[in-house]
Amino acid sequence: MPGDALTVTFEKPSDAVVHAVVTVAAAGTAVQCPITSRCREVRVQAATANVGLIFVGESGVTNAGGASQGYSLAAGAVLGPLPLASPRQLWVNAASGGDRAVFLALQ
Repeated sequence: MPGDALTVTFEKPSDAVVHAVVTVAAAGTAVQCPITSRCREVRVQAATANVGLIFVGESGVTNAGGASQGYSLAAGAVLGPLPLASPRQLWVNAASGGDRAVFLALQ
């Protein structure tokens, strides 16, 4: 409408992109995200070649039902962007040994 103020907000572009791929060697064993640098947001993808689900959560994340079961991702699915300062807050577990998760962090 005429006379209304327009506010424009610009976000600072990312300075860097950091990625890591982790393999859950044994199903039921949680693996921490290895990215140690601080960031603005993180995405997690279940590798497209995975056989089963991966589960994303905190350090006690499991691949079984219950309060500790993580957010499940099928092969190729992506979770995020998650507004986290530290990717190390994220852990993954898997229903099948050898399945992988890909982490992408924007700094």
